Amino acid sequence: MRLLDRYLLRELIVPLFFCLVGFLIFWTAFDLYSDLDEYRSLGIRLYLSRLPNLMTIVLPISLLLALLYTLTNLSRHNEIAAMRSAGISLARLSVPYLMVGIAMGIMLFGITEYFGPRARLLVGATQKNAKGTHEESVWQEKVRVAKQETGDEQIIGPSRFNTSTHELQEIVAEFNSSTRDRHLFLPHTNETTKISRGEWTSRGWVFYNVHWMWKNPGSYDWPNPKVSRLLDVTNVVGLKIKPEDLMKEVERRSVKTRLTSHDAGKKLLFSVAELLEYGQDGEAATPGTKEYCQVHTQLHGRLAQPFTCIVVVLVALPFGAFLGKREAFVGVAASVALCFAHFMLFELGMWAGTSGMVAGLGALGPLLAAWLPNISFAGIGLGMTWKLR
Repeated sequence: MRLLDRYLLRELIVPLFFCLVGFLIFWTAFDLYSDLDEYRSLGIRLYLSRLPNLMTIVLPISLLLALLYTLTNLSRHNEIAAMRSAGISLARLSVPYLMVGIAMGIMLFGITEYFGPRARLLVGATQKNAKGTHEESVWQEKVRVAKQETGDEQIIGPSRFNTSTHELQEIVAEFNSSTRDRHLFLPHTNETTKISRGEWTSRGWVFYNVHWMWKNPGSYDWPNPKVSRLLDVTNVVGLKIKPEDLMKEVERRSVKTRLTSHDAGKKLLFSVAELLEYGQDGEAATPGTKEYCQVHTQLHGRLAQPFTCIVVVLVALPFGAFLGKREAFVGVAASVALCFAHFMLFELGMWAGTSGMVAGLGALGPLLAAWLPNISFAGIGLGMTWKLR
């Protein structure tokens, strides 16, 4: 069977290559025409940032048209009929094409999971530099992180945090020391010319121009503690919250902002890693809430997306191998219509999930919203193949 598999794959590879190249050229030309000004300022980086999302459309459609061309060609020359007369089942004939679908699904997942977030960060930084707002944009306002350390809660914020240099401004920090003393650091209140700031060093946080308040264990005079001083510089070794913790909070805020955007109801905006990390806390981890639906619809949508390539094979098989023999146009038109219906149903499921309409179904709601298109159309393809076998 290896000779037959090689023949079937060889018949597919050439049209698949031309379909991929053709669709990429078409969409690139259309995108270039639509956003010519952006391409002038950002160049190839803008194209690279959009390529992962573009591939989610180009790969399934290219595979569909290449399969239809290949199967219709084989059917019209009676090659499929000859293979089946030799005792080769249709399921066995579909194996090499299913392997191609699986390989393209894995490639699609790798592109969206690995290259997508990096390309987005690259073009974001380039856009900020092009607009001359880089220095302002790296400052994040009112960042707050609370962390449990040796049984005590430590807090930084709300403070200004620089995502590039990891510097703090408008410092608010609170923690208990090893002797159970409670420490609070606030910005200067009587000297407005001095900026309260902090920097991360090998010795931990170093704060400049802060108001330090300290409470003895067992006293009840907080927030009017026994000791209150203005410090020009101090090394706060007991504060264990690191810049990495602040960066994670900034990323969480970015995810939350994009989750509530209009695009979240139409597109997959996040990687699986981002969604898994964000969905561990708060309402995002509680089934039945709107935030849970938003996060997990995006998560299941990202997991279901690579399987579209396999669904395409299951749909193309009956239309190309059977209907294509009678009328090639009918098979191509019907299968393309089904695939566009799949994309429309996928967007409808994304909208229903991210808007919270399926919140009443609990954890099952986002799963159905994301996976129902694949399940439905895979069932249609398998049912037609079984009927026409």
